[in-house]
Amino acid sequence: MAKGKLSLEAINSRLKAARSGVSVRQKGNRLYLRATLPPKPNSTKMQMHQQDVSLGIYANPAGLERAEAEARKLGALLACKEFSWTLYLQDELKPNVVTCGDWLQRFKQYCLDTNLQTDTSEAAELLWRKRYYNPALKWLPEAEELSPSAFITVAQRTKPNTRSRQVACQVLQQFAKFVGVEVDLKPYIGNYSPKKVFRDIPKDEVIAQAIDKMRTPSWRCLYGLMATYGLRDHEVFFTELKWQIDEFESKVLVAKVTDGKTGSREVYPFTLNGLSVGNFGIRSYQISRLGFIKIMVNE
Repeated sequence: MAKGKLSLEAINSRLKAARSGVSVRQKGNRLYLRATLPPKPNSTKMQMHQQDVSLGIYANPAGLERAEAEARKLGALLACKEFSWTLYLQDELKPNVVTCGDWLQRFKQYCLDTNLQTDTSEAAELLWRKRYYNPALKWLPEAEELSPSAFITVAQRTKPNTRSRQVACQVLQQFAKFVGVEVDLKPYIGNYSPKKVFRDIPKDEVIAQAIDKMRTPSWRCLYGLMATYGLRDHEVFFTELKWQIDEFESKVLVAKVTDGKTGSREVYPFTLNGLSVGNFGIRSYQISRLGFIKIMVNE
């Protein structure tokens, strides 16, 4: 079955169209199935009547997807007259323990399917770690159940009033919403502002000298790209170099950033006090593999 829109209204509309006789309901932050079912064992009622079936899952994207599947399964059992309370009552009695590690895998897949779509799985994995896992999620207790205190503890690992704290709180809040854990991390974000942070930018000569001292050609090339084109650190991983003719009919090596903070763009090289892109081996050296780095120089 192809995935449809994940909302209660959309799910119940599909279930109604399929004449399943089952709907999905939300109580608090949990999901339930609603259908006309036989009386439960030891019930005083004798006739089939509308009842709720507890699924023990949260009302989040992953939970909604599973709830729709469970609703179709229940509808099929009712249609075949094979429904029995035995399985469902056992499920209600069993604790439905979902660890943090389980939720992280579901959240990762959700992110990969929605806002981390790239040309390669390696690039997507890199973005997942940079945007979500490394800033905060890696510190969560993967073997335990999630709780509001776990989110607060991880948020407080970072230094107060810093960009790291701000990003950590944003990522954790997004994950908490996905899981269905009610926690407010706004009080822990602090008052970070990039305007308040003093920027001590080295002079061009210092940058060039530092790069020149690097013995490994691939690292000289990487840092040279960042200095020459003003690339952010992660943008080097998504950069292609190609020759173009500029407005003065000169041949220029242009960097095309395929996935950056401000989207895809082309960047012309800066000149560091007479030093050009060629001084760092970028014209002649090609990084074929350095982690996930692939920089192609097209003549």
